[in-house]
Amino acid sequence: MRWDRLLAEIEAAALDEATLERDALAGELVDQEWAAVRARDLIWGDVALDVRGVGWIEGQVVRPAEDFVVMTAGVRDVIVARSAVLGWRGGTGRAPELLGVGARLGWSQLLRAIRDDGEDVRVVRIDGSQVVGTIGAVAQDAIRVRPLGGADPGSTAVWVVLTAIATLQVV
Repeated sequence: MRWDRLLAEIEAAALDEATLERDALAGELVDQEWAAVRARDLIWGDVALDVRGVGWIEGQVVRPAEDFVVMTAGVRDVIVARSAVLGWRGGTGRAPELLGVGARLGWSQLLRAIRDDGEDVRVVRIDGSQVVGTIGAVAQDAIRVRPLGGADPGSTAVWVVLTAIATLQVV
C-alpha cells in the first residue's frame, strides 16, 4: 500500500510539471502570435477610434490602407489618418491583407482623386482646427485647400501638411 501511495504522488508531481511546462509553452506561443500582429491588422469592422484632434469616432472600417482607413460613420465616409489614431475599442477580426493597388494606395492618390472629382472637403488637423474647401494641389507631403466662398482662391489657399491631418471628409 505504501508503494501505491508513493507512486501516485510521483505520478501526480510529474503531471503537475507537465501541465506547468505546457502552460508556459502555450503562453509563449500566444506572445509570439501577438508580436506578429500590427495595429493595422486589428483596426477593422465595427470600431470606435480615438483620433487626435477629433475625439472618438464610431463606425465601421470598410477599407484599410497603409496610411489611413476609410470608415463609415453616420451618413458620410470619414478618412482617418493612422498616424492620428491614439487607440480604439472593438474591432471584428483582422483586416484583409493589403494586396495589389490597395497595398500601394496612399494619401496622394486618394487626394488627387478627390481633387479631380471637384469635391469639397473638411480637413480636421491633429490640433483640432479645421479647413473646409476644395483641394487645389497635391504635393508630396502637403495639400493646398482653397476655402469655400473665398473671393480670390489663390490668395486665401491654405497648405496642410499630410502628417497634420487627423481626418478628411468629403462634404
